[in-house]
Amino acid sequence: MSADRPTSIMARRRVKRGAPIRVAASDNEALKRELDRWVNGREGWNEGEWNALMCDLRLQGFTDLIDTPKGREIIEGYLKSRCGK
Repeated sequence: MSADRPTSIMARRRVKRGAPIRVAASDNEALKRELDRWVNGREGWNEGEWNALMCDLRLQGFTDLIDTPKGREIIEGYLKSRCGK
């Protein structure tokens, strides 16, 4: 494995505020799987559950979305569209 290539999700770099959010297709699929797993069977969530999800996603390396208001809105919209399914 190349030394200049990140070896884990945690090795991703942070994006400056205001920069466009770019997520690789494989990262996007991983995030969707994680969100689908989390929302499965839920009718809704409270603020504590939301904060726990944001913390968990941050630890998994999805800081590009978690650390921006637009990214959190995208995640919330996705979860609302999948909630109760």
